[in-house]
Amino acid sequence: MDDAIIFIYGLAFFTLGIVAWANRARASTDDPIVRARPFLVLFAVIHGIAEWVELPIFSFPLGAGAAGALLMHSASFMFLGLFGLAVLVPGRRMRPLFLIPPVAFIAWLTFSYVPGLFGDGLRNASIIGRLFLSFPSALVSSVALFRKSRLVPPIAPPAIKRGINGLALTFALYAVFSGLIVDSALFFAYTGFRIEIARSACAVVSAILYGFVNHLLEWEAQNQQREADSRASSAEERRSLADELHDTVIQEMFAVGLEIETAGRRSKDPEARSAFLHAKARLNKIIGEIRNFLSDSAAEIPDLDEFGKLVEKPLDEARALPDVTAEFELVPDGLQYARLTPRELFHLLRIVQEAVRNSVRHSCLLSVKVRLFPVSRGAVLEIVDRCRPGIPGRDAEDLDSSGRSGYGLVSMEHRARSIGAEMTWTRSEEGSRLRIDIPWKRSDA
Repeated sequence: MDDAIIFIYGLAFFTLGIVAWANRARASTDDPIVRARPFLVLFAVIHGIAEWVELPIFSFPLGAGAAGALLMHSASFMFLGLFGLAVLVPGRRMRPLFLIPPVAFIAWLTFSYVPGLFGDGLRNASIIGRLFLSFPSALVSSVALFRKSRLVPPIAPPAIKRGINGLALTFALYAVFSGLIVDSALFFAYTGFRIEIARSACAVVSAILYGFVNHLLEWEAQNQQREADSRASSAEERRSLADELHDTVIQEMFAVGLEIETAGRRSKDPEARSAFLHAKARLNKIIGEIRNFLSDSAAEIPDLDEFGKLVEKPLDEARALPDVTAEFELVPDGLQYARLTPRELFHLLRIVQEAVRNSVRHSCLLSVKVRLFPVSRGAVLEIVDRCRPGIPGRDAEDLDSSGRSGYGLVSMEHRARSIGAEMTWTRSEEGSRLRIDIPWKRSDA
């Protein structure tokens, strides 16, 4: 009976490793869980080997099998901890956290395993390893998967979110069964239940439920392909519209400008001639602005990386000012779930350009920061500027020194509404904060 349980236990972990690795070719590498998957595979394979090492078919002298199994068991949970951290905190700023599982394993190896190996046995090393490696690693992975389920888009098949939640719950139970119940013989004596059965059940259920993670990754890959096709189609439409406007409206305006210039040169009245030439100059400026707008509109925003590069341009204008800092923070990991379309990215870019350039126009500016990050309900664009207190020029009606004043806010609010987002703007003596809440992209969007 014990051997059968151990065999199923190990087989379940091997299956989990195979399932976790099986879909790597079709999944998007942008997803944190894809980059974290090698850690889960190492955990599953090493843990499966650790369980099978103690089967009777393997005979090791002087308890070497048990000692090797304990070493591999603890090492496997080091990789499980790395998997959980890689999914939970994928950003570069959190990289120091990834030292925790290796340091914990090395500390256990140095101060518990090696002394027990050459001393009074490995019982204490087994207990310490379960409490300080097994339990936290499985718990962190459970929390990471719960967070992952919150970022599953509403337009995804409902079974995906339920499956990932079930997988997270299974890891939480496994944290208790494998990490907190450290003495299986004592547990059996008190309850009459073999804890190995519960652990095996968790392993089997995890191998089954991880298929929903693969389902999510396949769905993501297909959805990203559809979005790429949509971006290409939208870019082509914008280019066609820009060419049409250039070939008709711009050419007509240019012709009108020539007529105005000719009329001005023929006029004998100096004031009228000056007015004609001034009107011609203004018309040329308008034509230039329209051409720049058409050029920007025709440009495709292929992905978040390109969006980030375009956002940096107005921020460079701020950095060129003396004693002014400008920062752009983009959280790409998980932001894909906000379903930002090319149209939404285009309007967000215009909002950033308008807001940052409005900030740059004020001599009191100290810093400006642009952030685009995901939340459970979509994504948030936030633009915060700080200025020197006590310097005039921060009223809502003075956002634009060129005279447009309130139009800047009106234009940004109109763009936000056009993509179904909500804009809030607040100011104080220290600066202002513009926040755009972009909801999930619905299936009919």
